[in-house]
Amino acid sequence: MKISPIFIILLLLTFIILPIKSYADEIIEYFYSPQCKSCVEIKEGVLKNVKNKNIIFFNIDEKDNYDRLYQILNKTTFKIPVVKIGNVIYEGRDEVYKVLRTKDIIKEPNTLFVYFAGLVDGFNPCVITVYIFLISFLSFLGKNKRTIWLFGLLYALSVFVTNYAVGFGVFFLFSVFNLMPVFAGAIRILSISLILSFIIILILDLLKIYGFSYGIPIPLVKKMHNIVRNGFNNSNAGFFAIPIGALAAIIELPCSGIIYVPAMSYLALSHNSIIRDSIDLMIYNILFILPLIMIILILSVGCSSDILRKTIAANISIFKILGILILCIFLYQFIKI
Repeated sequence: MKISPIFIILLLLTFIILPIKSYADEIIEYFYSPQCKSCVEIKEGVLKNVKNKNIIFFNIDEKDNYDRLYQILNKTTFKIPVVKIGNVIYEGRDEVYKVLRTKDIIKEPNTLFVYFAGLVDGFNPCVITVYIFLISFLSFLGKNKRTIWLFGLLYALSVFVTNYAVGFGVFFLFSVFNLMPVFAGAIRILSISLILSFIIILILDLLKIYGFSYGIPIPLVKKMHNIVRNGFNNSNAGFFAIPIGALAAIIELPCSGIIYVPAMSYLALSHNSIIRDSIDLMIYNILFILPLIMIILILSVGCSSDILRKTIAANISIFKILGILILCIFLYQFIKI
């Protein structure tokens, strides 16, 4: 396999944005009660995702720990949980959670790495199969640039909206479960198991072990191709682009989900606001459809569809390797949590 300069650049980018976290040295004293729901949520959820490993837990239902807290606060009325960082004390759920974030104690997922995963996911084998279908179909439209742009952009927009909707649902579920002590550990184990399975699948496909092939079945792609060809004309390009794009996105999900699902699970560790998380998810999916936009642009300026198809096919192995590398990094991140 010939190694292209593009592969080398992407590989270097992967290591540049590889999440490397440092650990704070301050000792954190956390006072809580097992009867306090918010105390347990922070202890089992947020505090399991911190940079600082020097955390001491004090159950104030035990007399010695209660007496220690009383000596620190010098008062009998206080809000729990209570956190002591150095010589500074914070009381109550909102104040404790806020200080953990503002002091950069909570370990944040590397969103640049997640964005890059979205770009690589846009070149996964299933999407490549659909790209080849799209290239063939757009060449069938002829040299009408307006039709190519209309169909291509609406198709890409439909893929974006469908992927975003599915991703937001998956992300929301992971976020909710990560806040529940009972499920947080199970989600981590499930994520690790899925990633290991996905790595094995990609390796089997890359090396063609036992003739294993990973991707959308060609007969299914051809059937979709024939349906569009038989009912399409230039006047209804916009009408056909939207359902076909949504259908293609759904068909791709079992394959694109190999990177998408671990990315959403990893991003759910951030405990960010819904607005921030929505923006991260949007950027991921914009980068996911970026290769689509590039194909549309290249074809619209008159590039041969045959050359484009051969170029994509020749570089499939490169993106499989990048996919395996990204999944290995995700695996490392989940194991070290």
